[in-house]
Amino acid sequence: MLFHFSMVVTILFFVAISVCVAIHEFSHAFVLYCFGDRSETIRSRLTLRPAAHMTLGGTLIFFFTGLLVGKPVMFDEDNINERYNENFVLIITKLAGPISNLVAAIVGLFIINYLKNYPGDMGSGYSEMMDLLICFAYVNVYFFCFNILPIPFLDGGIFIQLIANDVLDLGGVTLIVGAILLLAIVINSYLGLGIAWLDFLIIGYPERVFKLLQSIMGRG
Repeated sequence: MLFHFSMVVTILFFVAISVCVAIHEFSHAFVLYCFGDRSETIRSRLTLRPAAHMTLGGTLIFFFTGLLVGKPVMFDEDNINERYNENFVLIITKLAGPISNLVAAIVGLFIINYLKNYPGDMGSGYSEMMDLLICFAYVNVYFFCFNILPIPFLDGGIFIQLIANDVLDLGGVTLIVGAILLLAIVINSYLGLGIAWLDFLIIGYPERVFKLLQSIMGRG
């Protein structure tokens, strides 16, 4: 593990995750706004204020499982400019969330490398600032890796959902499978069952991507 959990680290993670949720959901809303959705629902989500993108239930889930579930940005095809293909807009909207987290992680790692090379005079706050930035970068990588998984209900599952709905007429089946997989991930995380492939999805895979980005950014 990259981090050993304590109360301080839990608080840092919660702050970092709250910001990551805001970045992620804001990006969904911003894309829909750009494609013509001017509804109050979307305009209310055009903010990086974490409270606008979080729910009480999602926050409670974090303290039990370490997973923070944001308030989803709803896609309404009736609000999209008719010039655009509905499926195209849906795909771009879905991918915008995890991609924004990847970009945020890269920015965070860039700042970390800059502070390492030019620490300046930050006094006693230097260590705390670095810890927060590392949490911020790692959690953004985690959000990217998790949400890009090709599982229905997650952003990366949009292609499977579209194929299942429009080609195979199996949309309901894929949603059930997706729900079961997500439930398995949550239960494995909460109970610490140690199921290898689930642990890899929620721990090993994001850590490898994070270390890869660290290595790449470190050469810059």
